[in-house]
Amino acid sequence: MSSIRGASRRLLVGCRTTADRQARGTGLCCFRVGPKNDVSLAGEYVCENPSYLLLSPDRRVVHTVHGDGHAVSSVGMDDSGALHVLSSQDLGGRNPVHLSFDATARWVVVANHADGSLTSLPVEADGTLGPARAHLGGLSGPHQVVVDPVSEHVLVPDKGADTVWEVQIAEDGSLTVVGGIHTTQGSGPRHLVVDSDRGLLHVLEELSCTISTHAWCPGRPGHREAVGRVSTLQPGLVASQWRASEILWSPSRTRLFAGNRSGAGDSTPGGPDDDTIVEYAVHPFSGLPGSPRWHSSHGIRPRHFSVDEVNHAQGHEVLLTVANERSDTIATLRRDSDGEFTPTADPIRTGSPTCVVWVDE
Repeated sequence: MSSIRGASRRLLVGCRTTADRQARGTGLCCFRVGPKNDVSLAGEYVCENPSYLLLSPDRRVVHTVHGDGHAVSSVGMDDSGALHVLSSQDLGGRNPVHLSFDATARWVVVANHADGSLTSLPVEADGTLGPARAHLGGLSGPHQVVVDPVSEHVLVPDKGADTVWEVQIAEDGSLTVVGGIHTTQGSGPRHLVVDSDRGLLHVLEELSCTISTHAWCPGRPGHREAVGRVSTLQPGLVASQWRASEILWSPSRTRLFAGNRSGAGDSTPGGPDDDTIVEYAVHPFSGLPGSPRWHSSHGIRPRHFSVDEVNHAQGHEVLLTVANERSDTIATLRRDSDGEFTPTADPIRTGSPTCVVWVDE
């Protein structure tokens, strides 16, 4: 992947580590990927279940939640890729699974899945996170935090409540639920993306393996109806034997990608065949996803992935980097002339990867 840009890049990888998760990882890793796709381990922070990562705007600090635990850590990274822990903060919640900056980048909000809560923490002058400032309970199973660019509220898919909550964050970091939308009962909304130009939310529903599209007009609760729903699975597959994992825009925002994991939950083995990433064309006027095309994830249990688009003298490239948790591999894939995604190199091997973040030089 890096050879297209003609320079080395760093790849941050969070991995599950605990026996409860049948995990084989050691913690947070930083790999250096050279112009010829040569890979070396540049840094490592041994810690428990760094399952989701958030990179600071200056790319010097990475914040990680510790899945199944109750803490978030801020980890420094130098130009070589070496990692060193700067601080850790207690969240007052259990099993943090996702975190995001608010619209001002002065706060980070964390979703604590197991106890149904959100926590806000201030961003300090040195880029680390300070002690937790506010805690909002009473949710069921929040799984992501996404900023709505129009209202500047945070949107929180809640798998247990089949709801996307709209949460206001005040100047002092306090959190208040101000609205939301309901998804189909039992669908398990996990992640979402916002289409602010067309006033839409695309919600990935983990348990039903679907993407539901909702009208989204901040400040107008009556304009939030469902306007479409598509399956993430190939025809003939049974949703109860799969779990949807991630949804992302292409950088051009003309296509949507979603991940499918075989097996009925984390405790099942998945496979034996490779799982899939599904790609949709987004209609330029309605904004609805259509024309699905399924691609191999080149591994089992694609929990997370990233999408890149690169323009260069030879043309336009679309690139996927896929964290296949169960097969202990990270696949770097390039779209070929037939529209399929094929490996750019041998997979990067690391135990139980759950999140990948590229850092350009």
